[in-house]
Amino acid sequence: MASSAHLILKIEHLSKSFGETEVIRDLSFEVAAGEFLTILGASGCGKTTLLRMICGLEEADEGKIILDGKDVTGAEPNHRAVNTVFQSYALFPHMNVYDNVAYPLKIARVQKDEIKQRVSEALALVQMEGYERRYPSEMSGGQKQRVAIARAVIGQPKILLLDEPLGALDLNLRHAMQGELKNLQERLGITFLYITHDQEEALNMSDRIAVMRGGSFLQIGTPSEIYDSPKNVYAARFIGEANILPCVYEDEIGGRYTVKFGDNKLILRGNKGHYTAGDPIFAAVRGEKILVSAAESGGIPATVKDLNFAGGVMRITAEALGTNITAMRYGLDRSIELGQQVWLEIPELAGAAVEE
Repeated sequence: MASSAHLILKIEHLSKSFGETEVIRDLSFEVAAGEFLTILGASGCGKTTLLRMICGLEEADEGKIILDGKDVTGAEPNHRAVNTVFQSYALFPHMNVYDNVAYPLKIARVQKDEIKQRVSEALALVQMEGYERRYPSEMSGGQKQRVAIARAVIGQPKILLLDEPLGALDLNLRHAMQGELKNLQERLGITFLYITHDQEEALNMSDRIAVMRGGSFLQIGTPSEIYDSPKNVYAARFIGEANILPCVYEDEIGGRYTVKFGDNKLILRGNKGHYTAGDPIFAAVRGEKILVSAAESGGIPATVKDLNFAGGVMRITAEALGTNITAMRYGLDRSIELGQQVWLEIPELAGAAVEE
């Protein structure tokens, strides 16, 4: 997406260390105008430090931050057309909703009549009309989050940076706010750079996802690309649940990788790599792609080790060649029992060949 649209953000060889600890490692990527890009990673991977450098709260040791064609690497935060929404909301407790949202415009010395109109429009966007005289202490977490977003967008930033903005909300409200945020981003047309450790948030809202580990991006792509064709074992396991099968590479023709899991031949999607016959490689296969048969079917023979039924889905864990493989079935299947031999079928291109 970033390559075919106007670039709003370009990061070139960015690096940052704190003492002897390297937090961001020679990172380069691009973001298109109007894109919703999520940086997904575990705590400590460097995602918050990256956002702080983009908004000017941290200095880069090396590299460039180019915003809408302008190098802002050394610019002060108030000279960058970006705003940030934090998990803590960062609302002024002594100000009501109107004054909190109006604050950036007052600092910019915008005329009172224009401030009134823009505050009204911003609150309407986040469905908070009528709350102008409320104080933060009088609102729920979801309401405070909406006010923080209204304050962030009122200055019409080129990029909105969102640092775990839903992390403090309960599960049901977090799910509801995911849809609201995505709809708001589409209505505003503002570029969102969103960071989270929650894979569900990333998959539900993003145009693209960057999987981050140790200060670098392991993979960047659409949610379907990341989910269906992960490049490595870490990305496969971090996005959803994936079975990782140790295999041996045979060959590749037209993006179709042939590998062997024991004596069982698998045909997988793949990411271009340099392999020769006999090289070790892994197959990442989602449980919902695996078919389980109680009758001999020519699939992979396995022994059922565990059965778990929850939320209308039965998880069948079976051992094959010393590897536990989990398959999903909708509904309760009484024909499958513990200790039973079953056959696991992995259809062609149902999994991906990945590196360690």
